[in-house]
Amino acid sequence: MPYIKIDGLPYFRGIYLPTYISHNQGMEGTMALATVYFLCYTGRKQALTLKKAEKEAGPITGLPTTLPGKIVSPALTTALLSPSVMYLAGVLTNSFYVPSWLENASFPMSLDLAVGVGGKSALRTIAALAHVALAHIGIGSSMRALGAHFHYIGAREKGRVVSTGPYAYVRHPLYSTFLAQLACQAFMFWSWLPVAGLGVAVGSLAYKIPLEESLMEDNLATGWEYVEYKQRVPYRLIPYVW
Repeated sequence: MPYIKIDGLPYFRGIYLPTYISHNQGMEGTMALATVYFLCYTGRKQALTLKKAEKEAGPITGLPTTLPGKIVSPALTTALLSPSVMYLAGVLTNSFYVPSWLENASFPMSLDLAVGVGGKSALRTIAALAHVALAHIGIGSSMRALGAHFHYIGAREKGRVVSTGPYAYVRHPLYSTFLAQLACQAFMFWSWLPVAGLGVAVGSLAYKIPLEESLMEDNLATGWEYVEYKQRVPYRLIPYVW
C-alpha cells in the first residue's frame, strides 16, 4: 500500500496525525474535512439567519400541539446528523482509519471489487465535492432567500411567505438539500448508515411537511398567501416530480 511521508505533523487533542499517510488515511481525511466543512457552514448559516429572524420577524406564534408534531423535528435532525457524527467519531479517533465497528455498516466487498480502488476513490471524491457544493448552492441560497422569515416549523409573528430563489421552484429546498446531503454521504462514507438516515429523514418529512404547511395556512398573517404560493409552486422537494 503506498504511503506519503509528511514530517512534523503534531498530536492534536487526542487525534493522532501519523508521519506516513496511506491512501486509505488520505481518503478518510478528505471525507472528514468535507463533512466538517458542511457541518460548520450549515450550522453558522442557520445560527446567523435564526438570530436575524428572531430580531426582525419576532417569535414563532404557531407550533405543533400533538406529541408527533413536537418530536418530528428532533427526529429529522437526528437522522440528518447521526451518520456524520458517527463517521467523524470513528475516523478521528482511529488515526484516520475506519474502525471495525464502523466497517460493519460498510457497503459489501463485492461493490469494492466491481468498481476497483480507483473507481471507489473517484466516486467518493465526486460525492465529497458535491457535498461541499450543496452547502453553498442549497443551504446558502435558501438561507439568503429566507432571511428574517427562517423557522424550523410554524409561522413567525411578522412572517411572510418566501417565493424567491430556490423557493420559486420547490416549497422546501432546504429539505431537498438535506436529503441530497445524505445521498452524497452514502458514497463518501461508503456506508449504509447515511442510507438508513435517509430512510428515517424521508419518513419524518412525509409527516413534517404537511404539518408545517398546515400551520402556515392556519396562520392569519400567512394563510392566504401560502395557499396562493402552493398553487404557483406545486412541487415540495423535487421540481416536476413531487
